[in-house]
Amino acid sequence: RIEVSKTFDLGSNPSARAKFLPFIGFQQFPKPLRHVCIVFPGSRHNGQSATTDMNKLQSYFRDSYQELVEKVSWPTWAQLQQSTSIVLVATLVITGVVWLMDLGSSNILKFVYSLFK
Repeated sequence: RIEVSKTFDLGSNPSARAKFLPFIGFQQFPKPLRHVCIVFPGSRHNGQSATTDMNKLQSYFRDSYQELVEKVSWPTWAQLQQSTSIVLVATLVITGVVWLMDLGSSNILKFVYSLFK
């Protein structure tokens, strides 16, 4: 078994370790081809490193939680209220501008259509 790191388009991917994926029912192949292995990045041989993946996932969630609790600077209640007010006012202003544009274009189109009646 030769393990090489190749992607599906046969380009090299040095960051991904190649894994062995055996043929199923390899007896159907001619004798010279019985010893050929297909190698895909990310496949597992004999179920190895299943617990490693679970440990990585557990570590990811633990680190994410730690970062959210210790490293993220959350806004104070006053900052949150101020930001919410700014967003609300901006939303109302933009809504008003879009409404005026809609009303104006509607009146212009009504005038143009009335010319061709």
